[in-house]
Amino acid sequence: MKWFFLPKNLILSISNINSVIDVLQSNNPNVKILIEQMAPARSDIMTATLADYINSLQSEVSIIVANKSTLTSQIILIDMYTGFTDYFLAVDYTIMN
Repeated sequence: MKWFFLPKNLILSISNINSVIDVLQSNNPNVKILIEQMAPARSDIMTATLADYINSLQSEVSIIVANKSTLTSQIILIDMYTGFTDYFLAVDYTIMN
């Protein structure tokens, strides 16, 4: 199975998230940022490898939120994972409602 839409590695994903936050905060020190704790993939395509990636990314995103939030720039973690089921997917089974 090809996961062309997933980053090749977790380190690059984390680096990209940190870079985006750095740019936003440097341009506006009072910016509020929402970061999603990614929902799982549909059950019919979820693999152990993909689950490991998502779980690792969730842990890392939580650390980023804790480390990059400031007194003037709050980063808010949005939990899209807890309670998520295939039922919440849109008709096209790609985009979550």
